[in-house]
Amino acid sequence: MDIPFSNIKHAFFQPCHQDELIAILHFTLKVPQTLSNKKVQDIQFFKESGIAADDIDMKGGRRRMNDLDELELEERERQAKKKLSQKFFNFAKLVQAQSEKSSAPLEFDIPIDEFAFQGCPKKSVVKIRPTKNCLIAISEFPFFVVDLADIEAVHFERVSFGIKNFDMAIIYKDF
Repeated sequence: MDIPFSNIKHAFFQPCHQDELIAILHFTLKVPQTLSNKKVQDIQFFKESGIAADDIDMKGGRRRMNDLDELELEERERQAKKKLSQKFFNFAKLVQAQSEKSSAPLEFDIPIDEFAFQGCPKKSVVKIRPTKNCLIAISEFPFFVVDLADIEAVHFERVSFGIKNFDMAIIYKDF
């Protein structure tokens, strides 16, 4: 599938975070394209981080993991996440550099994980992350991408001190 740079509305790079195991490159299109006889607005490339095989030592039966083994395993997982995120980041930079040569330059937006919150935009509760231009939840299908330029107002209900949950309604400019 060919995606022209001029058809990409938003491009996101979401690195592996502490609570997630996937690195994501996500594209929201201006005009939907046909993929497998379906019109799609969002196209995503992702890879799960993780160690493909566990180290199994069968000397004397099953070996119990001690604290040092667990720390070593956690460190290997952190390094694998960092390496995968770096590969995706480098690819995003290459795509961005290539798009600057065309008439439609592209900029990858990275979610700000510190400001993420839980929400239910479609069918299930997901982590919604703000970016420079959007609110996104791209870790699970169906994807949720709202351009901040399309929002007229946001209405909050049931907001009070000490309660973590509230209702939020987004009113678009076209109502």
